[in-house]
Amino acid sequence: DRGKLVFYRSPMNPSITSPNPMKDEMGMDYVAVYEGDLKGEGPSVEGHATVTIDHERQQLIGLKTAKVVEGPVSGELRTTARLSIDETRVRKINVKVEGFVERLFVDFIGKPVAKGQPLFSLYSPEFLSTQNEFLLAVRTQKALASGSLSASGTNLLAAAKLRLTLWDVPKEVLDHLEQTGEVQRALTLRSPISGVVTAKNVVEGARITPADIPFEITDLSHVWALADVYEMELGGVKVGQTATLTLPTFPGKTFTGRVVFMDPILDPKTRTAKVRLEFPNPHGDLRPELYGEVVLKGPGHKGILVPRDSVLDAGTQKVVFIALG
Repeated sequence: DRGKLVFYRSPMNPSITSPNPMKDEMGMDYVAVYEGDLKGEGPSVEGHATVTIDHERQQLIGLKTAKVVEGPVSGELRTTARLSIDETRVRKINVKVEGFVERLFVDFIGKPVAKGQPLFSLYSPEFLSTQNEFLLAVRTQKALASGSLSASGTNLLAAAKLRLTLWDVPKEVLDHLEQTGEVQRALTLRSPISGVVTAKNVVEGARITPADIPFEITDLSHVWALADVYEMELGGVKVGQTATLTLPTFPGKTFTGRVVFMDPILDPKTRTAKVRLEFPNPHGDLRPELYGEVVLKGPGHKGILVPRDSVLDAGTQKVVFIALG
């Protein structure tokens, strides 16, 4: 027995009641509420009320229920990212002595080079004269080796060798010069790192000075991924955190990296902070300027799980309906 009829309640808004039967603005009948229906209601959830839906209306609207369970809640954070070069792996090639490019061994942008590979040869009159000074110092040092001025000869040779060393003349070239006395016409400049040519500002026959930068070499064995993380999610991001990267270019393939830097300043327009991640790139698949999706791996935790469709966004809070039986 449900008891005495108390009032009629709007099926869409339980807070609206009427002492008489009526329809709402959508043409739906108000639901009759009896004293027995109100026994389960109480102030357990402030600002909310119990709703009664008869079986016929449940079938009409396709109402479903699901059990609330306890389980693991993932700590993953997903965001888009743009690949970029690792700025710490960029080397600009320069010369320490003025001269003319005699031969160019690397002649286009994008060409891969190995560490120690010749880039170009430089003819420099100053380089020639300094080699002759070095040979003169060698002969002087030998002539003074047995006398009281042997220290002066040694110092003169050391100064000449240091000058050539500061011009990036390799040790093997100096040893060959000292042993054979043969002066080299041109100085060969070599790549200090392995990578690809990302800038080329020189041609054969060009005159270059120490102010010029003929080449830029970039090591792409590691690249950066630049991601934007919203302020509400920043608490779940830490330096050193593991991350995975997927690219539309390589469907089904996953790359693993880590967070190496978080921008200390928030962008006031987007309310995001830049997060920099580093990914190994041994095969060159990760090309700068590609876009992909980054998943940051958090520790996760245990929590209460409900179907996503059951959560209603009420603006200031999210609400679920609990079936009371």
